[in-house]
Amino acid sequence: MGFKGVLIIIGIVALGVLITFVVEEIRFRFTNRALLTKVEVVQEKNQVLQAQNDDLTKQINNLRARLEAKPQEYEEKISQLEEKQKNLEEKISQLEILVNKIQTMLPSKE
Repeated sequence: MGFKGVLIIIGIVALGVLITFVVEEIRFRFTNRALLTKVEVVQEKNQVLQAQNDDLTKQINNLRARLEAKPQEYEEKISQLEEKQKNLEEKISQLEILVNKIQTMLPSKE
């Protein structure tokens, strides 16, 4: 094996190393591209989920506000009903007084 043989072996080894580097570079770029695509898909899904979360948060806040308003609304209705009840009791009392006066004015049946 002469000098040419050694150079051919070195060339073959260098070519093998170069091919290995090229294959690794291609695999790295392919993997990198696939990961970037996956990241973009995940980011898009995240945006959709974030929008849904924002909508749900608004709905929850609206429901909380409505729920908090209900007791006040019912308290106002109760207050109105109590006021009506008070007015009716006053009218009943006045009617009872009037009935008593009328009864005293009527001649007794005895």
